[in-house]
Parts: sequence; C-alpha cells; structure tokens
Amino acid sequence: MRTLSIATVCATGLFLLAACGDEDQEAQQDSAADHIQQAWNSHVSTLADIHKLTARLEDECAQARGVDNSHAADAANAVSRELTREALMGVAQPRIDPETADTVGYQHIHRELWAAFNPVDDSAAPQVPDHNQVAVMFGEEFATAYVAAADAGGPLEINGDTPGIENVHLDGAATYIEYFTDGCAGAVANELYENDPESYFIQALEVAPNLNPYLLTNAKYLAIEQEWAECMRHDGYDLSYFGRESHLLAEYYADDPTTFEERQKELAAADASCVRRKDVNKRNRELFESVVVDYFESHELESKLADMRDVNEAVLQRGNAIVGDSLRWQ
Repeated sequence: MRTLSIATVCATGLFLLAACGDEDQEAQQDSAADHIQQAWNSHVSTLADIHKLTARLEDECAQARGVDNSHAADAANAVSRELTREALMGVAQPRIDPETADTVGYQHIHRELWAAFNPVDDSAAPQVPDHNQVAVMFGEEFATAYVAAADAGGPLEINGDTPGIENVHLDGAATYIEYFTDGCAGAVANELYENDPESYFIQALEVAPNLNPYLLTNAKYLAIEQEWAECMRHDGYDLSYFGRESHLLAEYYADDPTTFEERQKELAAADASCVRRKDVNKRNRELFESVVVDYFESHELESKLADMRDVNEAVLQRGNAIVGDSLRWQ
C-alpha cells in the first residue's frame, strides 16, 4: 500500500488552502472592480440627469419671467456646463458612426474648421441677440458683454474675467466647469446646489480624472490605434493617430473648396468603416472602464465616488421638488 508522509499531506493541504485563498482574493478583487465600474457609470448617468433637470428648471424660470429661453440657447452653448461621458472618456470616446459620416461627415466633430472654412457674410445684417432675453437668463452684466461682442461681429470670449461666469478647474481633472452666477441660470444653480455651486463642482471634478495620460501609454490602447491606422492605410488614408483627420481636412479645403464636402465625407465614411471593422468603440470603452477601476483603486477614491452619489441624489431630489413651481422664479 502506498503511503504519504505527514509532511506531504500537510504540504498538499497548504497548497489547496493557498489555491482557495487565491481564488477568494481574485473574486473579491473582481467584485470590487465591478462595484467601482457600476458606481462610475451610475455617476455619469446621474450627471446627465442633473443636466436635463437644470435645463428644465431654467426654461420654467424663463417662462415665469416672460422670456423664451430658446432664443438664449447660443449664449448657453458658449459655456461648458456639463460633465459628459464623452468628455470624461477623452481619447477613448466614441468615434464617428456610418450614419453621421454619410450625412455631414466631420462637420459636428470639427466645428471650428467649418467656421473657418465658411466665414460669416459681413454684408448680411448681423443677428444681434435680444439683450433682455439674455439678461433674464444669465444676468445683466453677462448680457451687456455678450450683446456688445455680437455688435462687434464676434462671439464673446469666455475666460476668467467674463462677467456673470465662474470657472471651476482642478489640476488632473478631465475637464472643467463654467457656471452662470446670475439670471435664471444662477437662480437654478443656487437652488440645486444650496447657494454654493462652486463646492459642488469641485467635488464633482475630484471624481472626474483626466485619464488620457494613462490611456496614451496603455499597450492595449496603442494596439487598437495601430489596427485602426493600418485599416485606414489599407483604404488609402495615411492617418497615424486619432484626430489627425483635421490636417487632411485643411489640406482638402486648401486644394479645392468645391470638392471639399465630397472628399471629407469619403474620408469620414472610411473612418467609420474602420471603426466598425476593428470594433474600436467597444474595445476602447472596455479599456477605459478598466483604466477607471485601476485609477480609483490606486488613488483610493472609492469613498469619494460613493459620497458623490449621495450628493447627486440630493441635488435631484431638490430639483424635482420644485419642478412646476413657477412662483419661485417670479
């Protein structure tokens, strides 16, 4: 009969215990990662809900004060007021899709180029915004500066000195937030954030890290980029990195403005096709979520993310409680 020594039995037992321990540890790590990922996705989704609720309350305020908010949309769009998923994803954000490529190409992605390619006709009567509408929405000081810029033929430059606007930026954050301090926009912000919007946005930005440095040095991200670039080269376009299409667009327009639209849509269609064939968007999203988990674990930010969830829920509760209360804004 074959026998095992006590030492062998003990060693085998220790091995099994160690193996089970490793499996338990891996399961706990996977569970923690899933928790962070779910919390992050929930956080970004809630930010979108808050943005929609803010727009609704601002519209109600405008109506209560006798103004059509839609006419002040251009002024609102000049200010960065939303932490979007796309902005937070940085270089991993979704690329162009086939439908957009076929209809408008890169126009919505590179608005600054289209503005340069299609200058405003100076002979046409300038569309000066209504001072009262802008003032009701965003305050008298901002309206004065905004309308004066429009009278001068250009947009208002938004910076730290722009009246009626505060800018919140944290080093290492993926983006920044600008918020109005006056008018309906300021009143709504004070209601939602208990008269302290700056503190809220600082807390929100603390869990909105700039992950581009981590992505740009990640082997998986670089491999995805390489596959996409090779696909583009195969289709006749030498784009060595995401975003370089802006250089080609400028070349197309300089070569011949009359063929620019056709050529830029062809480029966009090839781009969208390579994105689909190489499954770029799905792979980048999965990679981004894994980088989010690694970052929050290594920087021990899970508790701040949980705190932010509670803060956002309170913001939504306060906002939903005053929906339809037109007297509040009069």
